[in-house]
Amino acid sequence: MAGKIYVGIGGWTFEPWRGVFYPDDLTQKRELEYASRKLSSIEINGTYYSSFKPASWAKWRDDTPEGFVFAVKASRFCTNRRVLAEAGESIQRFFAQGIVELKDVLEWYARSNLRFTRSQFTLWLGEGYLATGELELARAAAEDVLTASGETGYRHLEALARQLLGESLLESDTPAASRYIEESVEALRRSGARNHLARALVTQAAVLRRQGDGPGARTALEESLAIFEEVGTLSEPERVREALAMLDADDAGGRVDNQ
Repeated sequence: MAGKIYVGIGGWTFEPWRGVFYPDDLTQKRELEYASRKLSSIEINGTYYSSFKPASWAKWRDDTPEGFVFAVKASRFCTNRRVLAEAGESIQRFFAQGIVELKDVLEWYARSNLRFTRSQFTLWLGEGYLATGELELARAAAEDVLTASGETGYRHLEALARQLLGESLLESDTPAASRYIEESVEALRRSGARNHLARALVTQAAVLRRQGDGPGARTALEESLAIFEEVGTLSEPERVREALAMLDADDAGGRVDNQ
């Protein structure tokens, strides 16, 4: 089986290498530029410990030649968990910080035969676009996964893609968003993916609240909270309680208006 081997190093900022690997007159800000022309891949190790602004990701991309490959180390908040199923929010934050600037990564997946991995990666990328407000790109990512899921039968990913599509349409087309979220909730109920179902219910509650259905939104949130507490998800219950508090404020405001 033909393939390509990439040879690289774990980072590029190493004091002892200056004057040895790096020329004496090379400024520190050009070390990535220099190293990327001597090697075919470099690990971005710092992403394990902290997040970076989009401008940093864009600079790394621009400092390296065409065909160069980064190995991006996932955040410790994504990987160092007792329950990996709780990493969803951390993964969204990881992709939202600016990794979308490395668009060549998705193009590599598009050329590969790793269709499931590509679809999962595309979903994460779409969630990153959603978090940064790039709704058109988020929709495109969701639609790409829907197409792949229809061809391959990845029903679980299809349900998550419908949720993402609904979230990206919430502001511009609430009826369509409602339809996609409802389809996602139904599919996740059938699959038994409880944690993802609870997340979809939170989104469904946001749609129902926007449509003026406070009781329906409350029912969805209460079911979501019960699931999160049952499966032991640590970070999500507080978000649900905040959403319930917003409904309480809506109800209080309505009562004042009617007096």
